[in-house]
Amino acid sequence: MMPITAWQNQTQWCWAACIAMLFAYNGHPVSQPRIVLESFGGIVNLPAEPDRIVAALNRPWVDDNGQPFSVTSGPGISNPVWMAQDLADDYPLIIGTRGHAMVLTALEYAAPWVMTPLGPTTGPATILSAMVRDPWPGQGRRLLRPEEWQGIFFACHLRVR
Repeated sequence: MMPITAWQNQTQWCWAACIAMLFAYNGHPVSQPRIVLESFGGIVNLPAEPDRIVAALNRPWVDDNGQPFSVTSGPGISNPVWMAQDLADDYPLIIGTRGHAMVLTALEYAAPWVMTPLGPTTGPATILSAMVRDPWPGQGRRLLRPEEWQGIFFACHLRVR
């Protein structure tokens, strides 16, 4: 797998940069302009809503090297347990927070032990930190700020075959 790094080529292409990062991470480079062209029918500097992102992903693709691959994806709610499981399985996620898309690559969390009538079990998880790859030029790998974590409105997992 390739490292996750890419800057968005246009001011509204954070979503396309995230898709390009995850395609490249899975060994299938696809340029941001091509992702935009195939999503909008033209190369336009527009943001993409979650439905358009999922539609752009769920189909067969041919990468920039001529290799075919297919993608399945689905939006999810910002459930930390679901996100942590995808990350543990080596599936970074595209997240949307405060009008900006990024790739979530790691979560650090704590779940305290609590005593119940049936014995000890883990309590609700608390997110301690979240690592993202931010495609805005100059940002790159960074920790998500608490207000960004609280503002997540979209999380998308994807599987490349």
